[in-house]
Amino acid sequence: MLFVDVTINKVKGCFLIDTGCEVSVIGEKSIGFFRVDTIDGLTHVSQSASNTIIMKETKPIQLNFGGVFIETSVRCICINAINETLLQRGISGIDGLIGCDILEYFGAVINFGSLTMHLIKP
Repeated sequence: MLFVDVTINKVKGCFLIDTGCEVSVIGEKSIGFFRVDTIDGLTHVSQSASNTIIMKETKPIQLNFGGVFIETSVRCICINAINETLLQRGISGIDGLIGCDILEYFGAVINFGSLTMHLIKP
């Protein structure tokens, strides 16, 4: 697993790189920590074979990823199950997930063998 420090609205948090996640997300419990506002009435629904996930859209945030600032929106979801799994493995919880939207924007190159990542474009 590859973890990265991400700063949102000048507050630093721990995020997991998730190449299977289409969009980057912040855990619902971290909304206040990062001083993030959601857009009233704007929700997204994701269906899988086993469950339905309701995601709230955030208002634009200042995100620092790899030393580069961007203004973007992310989604807010409950990540309790992810954090419980990490804690069972002796790993501290996370504040969110960096998904393919941000990874593609930066042209991220990930080496899972050495657990390193390089951003191609700022």
